[in-house]
Amino acid sequence: MLRPAGELSAPQVVASQNVILNHMVQYRPVVHHRPELDRPLAALADSNRRLILQQLGQGSATVTELAEPFGMSLTGLKKHLQVLEEVGLVSTEKVGRTRICSLGPRRLDDVQQWIEAYRVMLDERLDRLGELIEGAADEAVTSGEIQGPASREPQ
Repeated sequence: MLRPAGELSAPQVVASQNVILNHMVQYRPVVHHRPELDRPLAALADSNRRLILQQLGQGSATVTELAEPFGMSLTGLKKHLQVLEEVGLVSTEKVGRTRICSLGPRRLDDVQQWIEAYRVMLDERLDRLGELIEGAADEAVTSGEIQGPASREPQ
């Protein structure tokens, strides 16, 4: 719809199930793009794909065997397998008329390193917060605002 000059339209927000897309936001690729992290994390973001990997951790399986517990069509499962195969988390081999799936050769060492670095950063921030809280509590006890543990009388 055309609007007269100077009249602004409200942002269009489209909600579909759990996804919200605001058409007024300009989405741009991240400058510090790291495909070695982004691709496997995107593949693991789907719970069905994580469950597929968990099932393959028990041993190889055919596409039909993998699809059964999910109540998913073979076509749907093959799409999930393709995503996992593209990042090397799953490998498939055609044997006759069936496809045998197994865990792929790729390890998640780079993802694990990123998660560990993030965990260390969070631990440091929580340690600093704890020190700040302890300092504030000590200061309150010293100033007499609150009673310290030693000055409390038993009840």
